[in-house]
Amino acid sequence: MMSSETIPKLEISVKEDGRIGEDGEPVWTSVWVEPEILKMSNTISNLIQDIDTSDMIPLDGIDKKTLEKIVEYCHLTKTNENSLWKNDYFKISTSELYHLTMGANFLDISELLDDATAAVAETFKGKTPEQIRESWHIPDDLSEDEKEQIRRENEFFLDL
Repeated sequence: MMSSETIPKLEISVKEDGRIGEDGEPVWTSVWVEPEILKMSNTISNLIQDIDTSDMIPLDGIDKKTLEKIVEYCHLTKTNENSLWKNDYFKISTSELYHLTMGANFLDISELLDDATAAVAETFKGKTPEQIRESWHIPDDLSEDEKEQIRRENEFFLDL
């Protein structure tokens, strides 16, 4: 096994964003990433210790667009002394934010997961449950009776 310091970049194989090949299977593509950036991911750090790093690392739980956004976050974190850039970084669609949060969880990047979940919480501020469901495309599967029961059980919080 080679150390990550001797390898300029590692090949990560991920699914191409929503593309399906002629065989009906997802299309895979490679993303080349600096090992130093990948060390922010506990998942990949553990993989690097267990495999020959000259081999391609397949990641089935993440797509190319999301991995590239995560690599951007890791790079910005490593190269910036302040966190002012984060405000612009998280100005993305709810769909992208969802995938970013899931990717941070899958790759076990705690700082990104914390920041992404804080960005999710920010999207909830000042919105009604109906507005949140609409912006996050969450189906409203509660009956009116169930909603009323929830309101009654939680009316103390509504008065705060």
